[in-house]
Amino acid sequence: MNFLKMKQIKKPILTCLVASISLFASAQANVSFTLDSPVVGANLTSGTSFNYDFTLTNTGTEPIDILDTIIVLPTVNGNRISSNSGGFVDYVIIGIAIAANGGSSSFSKSLTVQGGTAGNVEFCGISGVFGQGWTNVTESNTDDNEDCNTVNWSIPVTVGIEDLSLATLQDNSFYNRGIFNVRLLNAGAFQSMKFELINLTGKVVQSSDFEVSNQEVVKGISLNSPSKGIYIARLSSKGKVISTRKIVVQ
Repeated sequence: MNFLKMKQIKKPILTCLVASISLFASAQANVSFTLDSPVVGANLTSGTSFNYDFTLTNTGTEPIDILDTIIVLPTVNGNRISSNSGGFVDYVIIGIAIAANGGSSSFSKSLTVQGGTAGNVEFCGISGVFGQGWTNVTESNTDDNEDCNTVNWSIPVTVGIEDLSLATLQDNSFYNRGIFNVRLLNAGAFQSMKFELINLTGKVVQSSDFEVSNQEVVKGISLNSPSKGIYIARLSSKGKVISTRKIVVQ
């Protein structure tokens, strides 16, 4: 699965791609990128796979041969999409020939993205061509190297815990005067919850159950004077872990 990565790259990548192509190029050619899917207005959900389809059209006079390399970079709201491997999602296409003067080729990829904020989201793609087949060729129009579609992005029901004693939430949250404040968001799908405080040896040092009756629940849980150190606050329902948070007791 892939995750949204907040790093603005739209213009820098276009500049980088064009600059790299220019190293091989001095004449004119042009390849156009069209994002076929997701279409405008599509309903997509975080964590659910969807088709990322696109078409490359060679509108120039220089053909793309099987020794050339095509690179397509999907973006969301101008941001690269990170992958589980720690890098970024990109599609490297080799062995594909696209004839000059209107030749085209379509591609379909499966993409899963997590995170972001519900609402209108702009999915885009940026393309570039590299290789000896493009020596002495400079793209005449870099504006059509990118295409975007705005979709409806939704976030599935989740439950989180937050330390409300902090002005800014952090993963190494401190509890406040022996109280760990739990805030449940979108909790209507759960009837009961279990809160556990776990030390770094994996031992549960405190456990408490409470009922959930509203979409948003705020509850202060008294901690039984835990020793100084780092703990894991775990929230679960019917044996399924919903969320965890590291807290520091000083």
